[in-house]
Amino acid sequence: MIPPGIVRESFQVSADARHVLFVAHVGNRQAVFLDGRQGREYDNVGRTVLTPRGQAVYAATVGDKGLVVANGREGKLYDAVGALLVTGSGEVMFPGKCGERRAMVINGREGKWYDDIANPATSADGRHLAYAAAVEGKWTMVWDSREGKRYDEVSPPVFSPDGKHIAYAARQDTLWCLVIDATEGKAYNHISGNIRLGPDAGHYAFVAMKGREMLAVHDGREGDYYTLIAVMLATDDVSSIAYAAEFGDSVSVVSNGVAGKTYRRIRGLALGSGGHVAYGAVLGEKRECMVVDGLEGRVYDFVGQPTISPDGRRVAYAAVQGGIQTVVVDDRPGNAFYETIGKLEFSPDSKRVAYVAGRGGRFSVVVDGQEGPWFDAIIESPALFSPDGRHVAYGAAHGAKKVLVSDGRECSPEYDGIRQVVFGGSDRVGFIALRADSLLAVSCPLP
Repeated sequence: MIPPGIVRESFQVSADARHVLFVAHVGNRQAVFLDGRQGREYDNVGRTVLTPRGQAVYAATVGDKGLVVANGREGKLYDAVGALLVTGSGEVMFPGKCGERRAMVINGREGKWYDDIANPATSADGRHLAYAAAVEGKWTMVWDSREGKRYDEVSPPVFSPDGKHIAYAARQDTLWCLVIDATEGKAYNHISGNIRLGPDAGHYAFVAMKGREMLAVHDGREGDYYTLIAVMLATDDVSSIAYAAEFGDSVSVVSNGVAGKTYRRIRGLALGSGGHVAYGAVLGEKRECMVVDGLEGRVYDFVGQPTISPDGRRVAYAAVQGGIQTVVVDDRPGNAFYETIGKLEFSPDSKRVAYVAGRGGRFSVVVDGQEGPWFDAIIESPALFSPDGRHVAYGAAHGAKKVLVSDGRECSPEYDGIRQVVFGGSDRVGFIALRADSLLAVSCPLP
C-alpha cells in the first residue's frame, strides 16, 4: 500500500530493478519505506541511498540530534551529521559532530577528531577516502588517515580513476599550487576547481590565473594566456583536453594546446574518446555550424548540443532550419522533421542512435531514424539502450494510463504511473509502477 504524504523525489530503484525505496510523511514525522516495509519514524529523514544489494542507508534527525541508519541498524547520535557517503560495496562514511569537534565515522568507527571537516570524497572503487580537516586555523588533506601539509585553504580532493592518487589545490598566503599526492606544483594567483587527474597520475590538467589572465596547464605544460577560459574538458585518462578560450570579442576552442578558428560565439563543447572534439560555432545571424575535429559542417539556423559516441568516432546533434528541427548524424541530416527533439543517445557500442521527438502534442522514440509508436508522453529513463545496445525501453502514456515499451512494442499492463525505468543487465528491465493505492517494483524480461 502507498502511504499518504509520500515524498515523490525520494523514489529510488536498485541497479538490478528489484528493490524500491522512498520516504513518506507519517503524521508529523518521516519514515523510509524499503520494498513496501516501513522503517522507524524520525523527525526528519535526510539523504537516502539504496545500495546495489538492496539495502537502505540514510541520515535522520531525532530532536536536535542526528544519526545514520544502515540496513535497519541505528548508529550513534551526534550533534550533527555531515555529508553521507556510501560506496558500491556498502561502506558507510560521514562526518559526525560532537560539540565543536568533528570526526569521520566509517562503518560506525570514529576517526581522529578535528576542528572542522569539509568535502569528504571516496575513490571510484570506494577503497580510499580523502577529506579536508581544520587544525589550529590551518587546513590539511587527510588521505586514508594520513595528514598532509597544512595550508591556509585547500580545495575538494580529486581521485585518479584507479584510486591510488589524489590531487587538490592548496593556498598559502595569496598563492595557490596544485598538490598531487604530497608533491607541490608551480604557484599561481588562483586555481579553478576543475582539476582532472588521470590513471596512475600520469596525466593531469587544471585552469589557473596569472594576474588577470587565465591559462590551462596540462601535464605541467602551460598553455597560452586568455581573457577567459569558460570550460575545460578532459578525456577519462586526461591524455587530451579541450577548452573554450575568449580573447577580446572572439572565442576559439583549444585542443591539446592548438587553438582552432575564431568565432563570434561557441556553444556546446564536447570531448570524446580519443580526443575528438565537437562544438557549435556561430557564424552570423541564423548561421551556425557544427565543428568536428576542426572541420565545419553544414550551415543551419541553429545547432544544438553535440553528442559524441562512446568510441569517439560519431557525432549527433539537433539542427533547426526554417523553424523545424531534424537530427544530424555524422553530418548527414535526417529526413524527418519535428517540433521538439530531446536528448540524443548513442548505444554503448556506438552503432545506434535514439532520441525522443515531438510533433503535434504527441511523442515518439526514434531509433536509427525509425519512429516508434506515438504516445501522449514519453517517460524518459536514465538510459534508453540496454547495456549491450540491443534493446530500447521506456515508459509511455496513453492519456492517464502508462505502459512499458520495449523495442517498439507495449510489453506491460497499463498502470496509473511508471517511474524510473532501469535496465537490470542486458536481459531485464525494471520500473516502479503505481496502480490504485499500491506501489509495485516490476521486473520484466527483454525479448
